[in-house]
Amino acid sequence: MRIIIASLIISMFLSCVNKEENESGVIIVPSLKRSYDTSYVDRNIPSVRAYDINLSLVNKSTKPVSFWIMKCSWPNNFIIEGEKMSFYSEECHGNFPTVKNIKPSDSINYNASIFTLLTDESKLKKIRIGFIYVDAERYSSFNDYLSIMENKSKQDSIIWSMPLQLD
Repeated sequence: MRIIIASLIISMFLSCVNKEENESGVIIVPSLKRSYDTSYVDRNIPSVRAYDINLSLVNKSTKPVSFWIMKCSWPNNFIIEGEKMSFYSEECHGNFPTVKNIKPSDSINYNASIFTLLTDESKLKKIRIGFIYVDAERYSSFNDYLSIMENKSKQDSIIWSMPLQLD
């Protein structure tokens, strides 16, 4: 009897240890393309440190994945952990929710620029980037997607990257 109980406890422990945090099979692979300082003519506006990055969403699973994302304001699906940084978004006409599909072992790439004010306390070395994964199979309408994006408590599937070295 003790052997059966011990084996059940061990199997429960191993199933918890081996459980994937990301059930979708999607991972984020960020890479830094370049970093640079910007300055303005107006001395009242502080200088900004900019980072051009590539965000690659890779499907590591054996089945296709589908998720909701905005056509133009796709950076809204991404989160920068910790620091006071923001994505640069270009003006866009025709912004609407759309479903993207990634085949197994394939990827989708997004090029982005992120910014932070250039101050002594903003000497960033590493950041992590999260992706708010809104499964298109689980949420069938763009109203579902908008509801999740507007309410952080509904964002139960955030995929985090490994740390990205900035400088």
